Amino acid sequence: MNDLHTLKLFIREAIISKRVIRSKIGVKNTAVRLRSHERLAHSIHDDVQNIVTNAYAKIGGHAKANTAAALADEYPDWFVADTDAEPDVDVFIGGSPRAGKEKLGVSGSDASPEAKQFLLNLKKRLLTHGWWAEVSGAAAHIAINKQHISFVNSEHKVRSLLPGKDITWHGEHPDGLFPGTDGWYSRSIGGQQHVKIIVGDI
Repeated sequence: MNDLHTLKLFIREAIISKRVIRSKIGVKNTAVRLRSHERLAHSIHDDVQNIVTNAYAKIGGHAKANTAAALADEYPDWFVADTDAEPDVDVFIGGSPRAGKEKLGVSGSDASPEAKQFLLNLKKRLLTHGWWAEVSGAAAHIAINKQHISFVNSEHKVRSLLPGKDITWHGEHPDGLFPGTDGWYSRSIGGQQHVKIIVGDI
């Protein structure tokens, strides 16, 4: 009887372990880099699109990533991660080559505490190792004030990083926010004016 009980426990633990390690991207709690048109990337398009849709829902969606095809074309360089017991993707970052480095253009998570923290840590790692991003609001606060990521305060450099964009240069934030930072500018994104600053390893 004891042997039978032990066997049942062993089988149960084996089943649980199998569930825990099961992942669509083959690994847990590790950032996996992909190209958007790889076979593995195609297999997780739905997961990634759901993350992006939910992440940008409050602002009416992401102007350049409103479909899986647009997302894959606009942001060919991906990082994804699976941070829980389910097999789905929980963290996503999309970027594209710009100015000899990588511009982070879209990101999100499944909103769980673990996934959100993983995303913050991954962003910091990328933005201090060859990636850059335009940020504003909460994302700017986290990058500049909490993670102490460098920002660009040269108008000439900002314009060179965003060729062809109609930029209004401010220097200091036009609303007096973020005292001590002087790299702010406005430009139209999706038909609306946004105040931005560039942060990262650029």
